[in-house]
Amino acid sequence: MLPRPRRSRPSRFAGAFALAGTLGVLFSAGAAHAQAQVSIVPTVTITGGLYNYSYTVTNFTDTSLGFVNLDTLPTVDGAITNLSAPTGFEISPFDSTDGIVTFLPGFGTDAQEFSPGSTISGFSFSSAFGPGAVSFDTQDVNGVNPINGTTIGPNAAVPEASTLVSLGAGLALLTFVAVRRRRSTATIHA
Repeated sequence: MLPRPRRSRPSRFAGAFALAGTLGVLFSAGAAHAQAQVSIVPTVTITGGLYNYSYTVTNFTDTSLGFVNLDTLPTVDGAITNLSAPTGFEISPFDSTDGIVTFLPGFGTDAQEFSPGSTISGFSFSSAFGPGAVSFDTQDVNGVNPINGTTIGPNAAVPEASTLVSLGAGLALLTFVAVRRRRSTATIHA
């Protein structure tokens, strides 16, 4: 009888390496703003099954910003809740048709703006969706000089149908191979 070939097992650290790689991608997306004209730095906490997102916006340009759009990926009613903005600013109600949350300068006597060199903290909301890379865009108050970037936000990446079909076919193939091996092993031992 021939000796059985040794099966290679994944390293016991494979999961840790995968997690570290994922976190590296997420943090590198946030770190990319250090050189940007506009920086949007998130803080994410979890409370009672909800992810709580809080943002700090820094304007490194020489003009005031008119708005900041955060293109969150969940486009489901109720995906973004508990929206709040710092005094003098506003945050638009979440519209699930476009998946955008907008940070705006306020109106009235206590109105503030995203003035040049300013850092404003306290734009926040909650979501059942976990963090991932999302894009943002902004323009100056004159409606010119668009600025785009990436930050961390609720990400509801839904796989395409073809991806699900491929996954199903792969699982069926693995099941077939496992059953076939079991049968061949049972015949050898019999």
